[in-house]
Amino acid sequence: MVEFDRSAFISKFQEEAQDLLQRLNEGVIMLEADPDNRELIDQMMRDAHTIKGSSRMVGLIDISDVAHRLEDIMVKVRDREYAYTPEFSDLFFQALDAIVFLADNVGADQSQVDLPGLQARLTILAETGDPGAAAAVTAPEAPAD
Repeated sequence: MVEFDRSAFISKFQEEAQDLLQRLNEGVIMLEADPDNRELIDQMMRDAHTIKGSSRMVGLIDISDVAHRLEDIMVKVRDREYAYTPEFSDLFFQALDAIVFLADNVGADQSQVDLPGLQARLTILAETGDPGAAAAVTAPEAPAD
């Protein structure tokens, strides 16, 4: 049986993600100035969707999960369920920074990223549209041994 080496696929993902993440970061800045720009929101959703799918295909599930939550929030902003405010940007930048770190450090210690806390904050924002409530969330308690 031939052993599968995913390193080439991960390298390709990292290369593609770098461009998409740059565009997403720029999009967050532009969205602060023009929160009703549906074309921009659609582009950001496509970029997050691409990161979500590409990372899942190469087994980078944490990246995929964060990108998925971003995409969910953007859908609600696009559909005007939530009004985009600058407070959304803070959490978006945290999520994008986490994705950059995780993508750049595949296979290394990733404990510098508070994934449980970030995912909890993104989930609260996706469910409530309230960035204040999301910012107040800390990581869920780990179960006792």
